[in-house]
Amino acid sequence: MGHMPRLIFCLAGNRTHMQIARDCGWEAGARLPGTLYEQHAPLVFADQNWTAYQRALAQSPAAAAKCRAAYMQAVAAARPEMASVLDWEYADQLSEVLDWAHEIAPYVARVMLIPKVVGQVDRLPSEIAGVPVVLGYSIPTTHGGTRCGLREFAGRRVHLLGGSPRQQLQAAQLLAQKAPGASLVSVDGNMCHQASGRGTYWQAGRWRNDGAGATPTTEALRRSLTNIRRDWLRLYQMEGI
Repeated sequence: MGHMPRLIFCLAGNRTHMQIARDCGWEAGARLPGTLYEQHAPLVFADQNWTAYQRALAQSPAAAAKCRAAYMQAVAAARPEMASVLDWEYADQLSEVLDWAHEIAPYVARVMLIPKVVGQVDRLPSEIAGVPVVLGYSIPTTHGGTRCGLREFAGRRVHLLGGSPRQQLQAAQLLAQKAPGASLVSVDGNMCHQASGRGTYWQAGRWRNDGAGATPTTEALRRSLTNIRRDWLRLYQMEGI
């Protein structure tokens, strides 16, 4: 039986919600640059802001360089266990992605590369400057994600990015079935945080809402994080993946 992945709640700028996550047994992550609080220590995962970088890139090369530098400086200051770099979206972009990885490697224990180029995952190294590489599998959703199949992640350390709790749990099962030797080391997602603002929470494998104003945001978040963690424990104890 494999070890259950580390569950990471990725959120900057909200002390109360991060404390709820920690109380529910989750570890701390944040999209950087962002405001970190004592509840983030130790910071397990730092994620780069893909949307902000794309906007900067569309503006000018100088704006993109400034955005990249701000992220690197934030990671250097926070020293997370693991940090992501620029998504690998086009085959000829690999050198740029690896350049980001080499720059960030001195500040982390693991570098996350996020492959989105089908059929070329095996081009990614297993370590960067002596630092182990984790591959981020971006769950396919209506908002994006990778087109790479889980089979391409065979034999690699894997982190699940984004998607719903159901999608992530299913991806964990499929990874065990279709990617021999793959190790699911960690998971993060923010959907339950977004849902909590509407009083919606995760329970018994689905989203639930008791009506307008019935469930305060903090209680909805607490229920979701508790129940999602319970689902992961059940999966690894009962399914033995």
